[in-house]
Amino acid sequence: MLIRSSSALLGLSLAVGVCSQAFAVTPEVPDGQEPPAEKSEKPSDTKKEEPKCVTNQTGFKQVGDKPVFEVALENSCDVRLKCTIDIYVLGAKGPVQGHTTMVLGPAAKGQTTRKVYALKVKSAGGMANMSQECKKL
Repeated sequence: MLIRSSSALLGLSLAVGVCSQAFAVTPEVPDGQEPPAEKSEKPSDTKKEEPKCVTNQTGFKQVGDKPVFEVALENSCDVRLKCTIDIYVLGAKGPVQGHTTMVLGPAAKGQTTRKVYALKVKSAGGMANMSQECKKL
C-alpha cells in the first residue's frame, strides 16, 4: 500500500510539473504586429459639461407626529425648469409611492429657487428610491 500511494504521489507531481510548464510558454506575436496602444485623452478633447442646475436634498423627517419623506429641489440656473419626481419608500410598516411635478423658477445671479415635496410615509425610516427628470421650459 505504501508503494502505491507514493507512486500515485509521484505521478501527480509529474502531472502538475508538466501542466505548469505549459503556462510558462509565452505566445509569440506574428511579425509586423504590435499590441494595441492605450488611448489617452487629451484635456482639450474632453467635453465640458454644463453646470448642474438642480440639486436635491432628501430625507426622512418628522412633521408634528407624522413621518414624511421630504424632497427639496434647488435651481441655481437662470432658466425655468419642470421637474418630474417619482419616489418609492419601503419601510417597516409597508411601501408607499409618490409622484409629483414641480416647476422651479429661474434663479437670480448667485441665488437659488427652492421647492419642497413631502410624501406621507407609514414609518420614519426605511429604504427610499427616487428618480427625477428636469427639462427646460
